[in-house]
Amino acid sequence: KKHSSDEIIYLSLKGIHVVDASFSREAIIRTIKEFRGEVGFCLVDIDNEEYLDNFVAGAIKLKQPVFIKLAGGDMLIGPSYPNGPSKGNQQVIDYVKSHNGATATMLKSDLDLTITNASTKLKQLLEQGYLLRKQDVAVSGGVEFQYFPIC
Repeated sequence: KKHSSDEIIYLSLKGIHVVDASFSREAIIRTIKEFRGEVGFCLVDIDNEEYLDNFVAGAIKLKQPVFIKLAGGDMLIGPSYPNGPSKGNQQVIDYVKSHNGATATMLKSDLDLTITNASTKLKQLLEQGYLLRKQDVAVSGGVEFQYFPIC
C-alpha cells in the first residue's frame, strides 16, 4: 500500500513576507516536532535565503528533522550526527525514499540486515521524525508496518 497524502502537510511560504527566527522555530518547527511520527510536514516555496537560514537554525536547536522541497530538489535540515541519523540509519532513509516505502522484510533482504535490526532502525527513524508508518496486514495474517518518506 502507498501512503495517503493526508498524512503529509505541505506548508507553503508563498506570499509570506516576514519569517523571523523565533516564528520559524516556535511556530513551525515546534509544531512539526509535536506531530513527529504521526503527520509529516514538508516546507515548500521558500524563496528567501534568510528564511531558510531561520528554519535551519530552529531545526538544529530543537533537534527536529525538517524536509523542504526547493526548486533544485529536496533538502533535509536539522540535526546531524551524533544527533541525527547514523550512517547505517541514513542508508535506511535513502532506501525508503528510493522505494517510496519499505518494510522490515524488504530491508532484511535488500540491505542484508536481520529482521530485528531492520525493524529497530525503522522504528528509531519514525521516533526521530525521519519517516512515517502505516499498519498493514502481513501475508502471514499478522501485523506489518509499512514505513514511508515524508517528502
